[in-house]
Amino acid sequence: MKNLQANIESIAVDFDEHVWCSINLKNKDKLLVGNIYRSPNSDNDNNIKLQHLLTEALKRKFSHTLITGDFNYKEINWKNCSTSVTEFHPAYRFLETTKDLFLSQHVQLPTRYREGQTANCLDLVFTNEEGMVDGVVHLPGLGHSDHLLLTFNLNLYSEITINNTVKKNYFKGNYDNIKEDLKKNKDWHSFLEGKSAEESWKAFAEFVSISVEKNVPVSKGNYDQPKQSAPLDKLTRDNIKDKHKKWLKYQHCRTSGKWKEFKLARNKATSSIRASKYDFERNLANHIKANPKQFWKYIRSKTKARHSVGELEDSNGERCSDNREKANMFNEYFSSVFKVEPDGVLPSFTARNFDTVLENVIITKEKIKSAISKLNPNKSSGPDIFHPKLILETSDELIEPLVIIFKKSIEEGSLPSDWKVAHVTPIHKVGPDLKQKITVQ
Repeated sequence: MKNLQANIESIAVDFDEHVWCSINLKNKDKLLVGNIYRSPNSDNDNNIKLQHLLTEALKRKFSHTLITGDFNYKEINWKNCSTSVTEFHPAYRFLETTKDLFLSQHVQLPTRYREGQTANCLDLVFTNEEGMVDGVVHLPGLGHSDHLLLTFNLNLYSEITINNTVKKNYFKGNYDNIKEDLKKNKDWHSFLEGKSAEESWKAFAEFVSISVEKNVPVSKGNYDQPKQSAPLDKLTRDNIKDKHKKWLKYQHCRTSGKWKEFKLARNKATSSIRASKYDFERNLANHIKANPKQFWKYIRSKTKARHSVGELEDSNGERCSDNREKANMFNEYFSSVFKVEPDGVLPSFTARNFDTVLENVIITKEKIKSAISKLNPNKSSGPDIFHPKLILETSDELIEPLVIIFKKSIEEGSLPSDWKVAHVTPIHKVGPDLKQKITVQ
């Protein structure tokens, strides 16, 4: 962004030292930038004013907020956002205030060093979104200052990319047609007779996939971070239409009576929109356990800067920002945690004797029906086509062939090869140590 112009902002809180400015961004977005200094000898009244200052700054509802400064709270451990002091201590109250305001603090390592004293993290960087800051670097201080110089990247917007991955939209499938296709092959015993468990599964999966291809639409490529608005009910839509009509009437005849009618319609539509949004968000929160994807999809649509893997530091202390190099670093770390077997003769394996034989395993339609009913339709499918939504919608038609295939698998003592395949995805975690940043799902 070029030619940024800053405007001085005034926040009417009688705190000792603070300065604010605002910067216009895209559309109606604005960035609020604040710099604060809190003396280590600050009294209790001034500490309370600091909390009020942060609260008032966040009440301005800027789309982006960046707050930096020297806060001199050495009692706070910012790595785990905790403190050992009591709830009456200023540091405890300050930490709770930042949590209540949903501020993200991005500096975790000490920023002040003095000979003979413990290094402390005193200089902080706060934002109203977690992904706005990355690549925090600690440099030597200016002149004789015992405070380090901090540099960081400020990400105001996520890079919008087009997602062209072709996916099936199972929530818009024509399951009546799929059920009819499955009913056409009623004699599953004859269809799967003479086949092994592997062959039976392949034939069954191919039969179902043909119907899925015909009756489940493909989702179109979309933006990686789409904007999602709360859906409006019919009453709200009618109120909005009425507002537009009243405005057109006022434009045609500019009288005080027509203006009052428009104001009433406008206020009614505004209240209805707010109520509709509140009901939608409350419903998302109430059903977060049943459908977490929809909840987080809505949350991501409201964030300006999506959190991503920031710069990584290799074993030589060099920072890496290229995506391919970061992927190679993750790959090297994954390889390093696996045990490397030595060359030579493999150790002998002690034979195991089993006294109990797995037999008489009873598989019934009722048990499979019960297991299917517990599936969550909002979960993703594996590498195959059998999405939980598909299985739930066609459970009555799928039970019989599944019973046959399960029984064959137990009799043969083998599993179809498709059942042994899964998606394994590395998940990035926030933390200064590379070992703390990686998990596997």
